[in-house]
Amino acid sequence: MITDERKHIADILKIAGFALMTPFGKLILKISELNWNDFTVFFFMNIPLACILFYFGVIMIFKSTEYTMDIKETKKWK
Repeated sequence: MITDERKHIADILKIAGFALMTPFGKLILKISELNWNDFTVFFFMNIPLACILFYFGVIMIFKSTEYTMDIKETKKWK
């Protein structure tokens, strides 16, 4: 059975995961509005950072599902 503490930790991880994924989503939504003047060094430095944050966000979401499931301790993300 899942305890309330594990549910709260799973919710926190889920919210943090979606928060980390937002810069990449913002970048994807912004693509249709870009002009040639928008392609600056900052834009190209922002792409890898957004991808790394997206990756960690996905890991946190998967981690939250592990907290809600009654699976034995796995060393998948450790």
